[in-house]
Amino acid sequence: MCFSLKSIDIPTSVKSIGDQAFQFDVGLDVDFSKLTNLESIGQQAFQIIGNQGGSNDSTRYTDLITNGGISNIILPSSLKSIGNSAFFGQRNAKKIVIPESVSSVGMGSFQMIPSMEELEVYATVNALGSGYFNEIFWNERSKSLQKIILGEQYSSTGAVDGYDLFYALSASQVEMRLNNLKAIGKGMFRNMENLTSFDIPATVTEIDQAAFMGTKSLETMTIPESVEVMDVEVFRNSGVREVKIYNKDMLFKEPVDGTAEDSSSTFDETTQTKVRLKSGETLETYLAIPKNVTIYGYSGSTAEAYAKKNGNLFVAFDSAGKQKVIVSVTARTTENKEVAVDLTGLGAVSYTHLRAHETDSYLVCRLLLEKKKIKQINTPSR
Repeated sequence: MCFSLKSIDIPTSVKSIGDQAFQFDVGLDVDFSKLTNLESIGQQAFQIIGNQGGSNDSTRYTDLITNGGISNIILPSSLKSIGNSAFFGQRNAKKIVIPESVSSVGMGSFQMIPSMEELEVYATVNALGSGYFNEIFWNERSKSLQKIILGEQYSSTGAVDGYDLFYALSASQVEMRLNNLKAIGKGMFRNMENLTSFDIPATVTEIDQAAFMGTKSLETMTIPESVEVMDVEVFRNSGVREVKIYNKDMLFKEPVDGTAEDSSSTFDETTQTKVRLKSGETLETYLAIPKNVTIYGYSGSTAEAYAKKNGNLFVAFDSAGKQKVIVSVTARTTENKEVAVDLTGLGAVSYTHLRAHETDSYLVCRLLLEKKKIKQINTPSR
C-alpha cells in the first residue's frame, strides 16, 4: 500500500498476486496482458476505494483519484481466479476483458468503475459462483458504458439466471454471443436507459417479465419467429414505439391481480402472470406491449389479435415477412375528377403513365392490371 506508487515491473513469471497487494495505490497502472503466467489475483489486490484508515488517507485519496490508476483491465488467458473486490473502485479503467480461462470471480470485483466503456466476459456463468452478474459489475454511476459482450461459453445450458441481470450497467449496446440462449430473463435489461439496440438471438423461445422495462433509448424491437411466449410488462416505461413479431402463434401472457381473493382459483400460470397493483395502477399498466406501441405482424396472427384487444395500431406483413406499404396516387383525368389508386406493389410509378386522355375507369383498370403483371413476374415458378 503506497499512495505514490505509479509503476511497477511485475515479472512475467509471476503466478499469483496476493490479497491487498496494491490496495489503495491509486496512481498505479498495470498491463496485465504481459503477465502470461498469472493464475490468480487476490482479494482487494487493486482496490482503491474503501476505509483507508483515517481522514488524512481519505484526503490524499481524493486528491489522487482523478487521474492515474489502471487504464485497461485486460486479463491474460492464463488467469483462473479473481478475488473479492479485486479491482473495486478502479475509476479510470475504460476496458475490462475477462477471459474464458477464469473459473472464479469474487463478489464486487469490478464495482465502482464509472469510466468503463467496454465490458467483455468470456468466462462461464459458473465462474460467478453464488453471486449475480450485477453484484460483480455494479456501476450505477457509469455514464460512458458503450458495449457489453457475453461470450459464447457464458452459459453451457442456455440459461442466464439472475433478476435484473445488467442492473446498474446502462450500456448503449449489448451483444450476447451465446449460441444457445433460451430466454431473455426477468428484468434482464431493466432500466438500461442508454440501450439503443439489441438483437434477440434466434435461439430464444421466451421473453420474461419486465425484460426491457425502462429502456428509454430503445425505439424498435424485432421478435424472431423462435420466440413462443412473451410475459407481462416487457416494454413497460420503455422508449419502444415499434415491435415486429414474426411468430404467428406467439403467446402473450396476461396480467392478473394477485391480490384478488379469487385469483388463485382461476389462475392459469401458462397464460397468466400475477402482479401486485400499486396505487393508481390498473392491469393495463402491466400489459406486455403498451397500447401506444405499433405492432407489426402477420394477418390472422396472435399479434393482430393482441393489438385489436388492447388498442394497439397494427400493421400487417406481406407473405415475405415485410410490412405492407400502402402507396396511392391521386390523378386528375380529362373528366376533371380526382382518382385515388392503390399502387401497393408497383414500386416507383411514373406520372407519364397517367395519360390525360384516359377516363376514370381506364386509368384505374390499367394501373391495377400493371400491378397484377408485376406481381406475376415477381412470383417464383413452382
